[in-house]
Amino acid sequence: MDKKYEIVVIFPPETTEKSAEESVAEWLGKVKATDVKTESWGKKPLSYQIKKQTEGLYLTLFISK
Repeated sequence: MDKKYEIVVIFPPETTEKSAEESVAEWLGKVKATDVKTESWGKKPLSYQIKKQTEGLYLTLFISK
């Protein structure tokens, strides 16, 4: 039985989508994920300020392991 995970990762707003996907791909290689789909939500405002940031780049990961 495959385990399925859905993870939302928020990157700093100055991060490009390409570099965010590269960072995620590197991490997923370490955890040996087999089937991965990514979906970018783009830059969105945060619900509250985190370390003086008011928005972030949202990336959703759909992982089967």
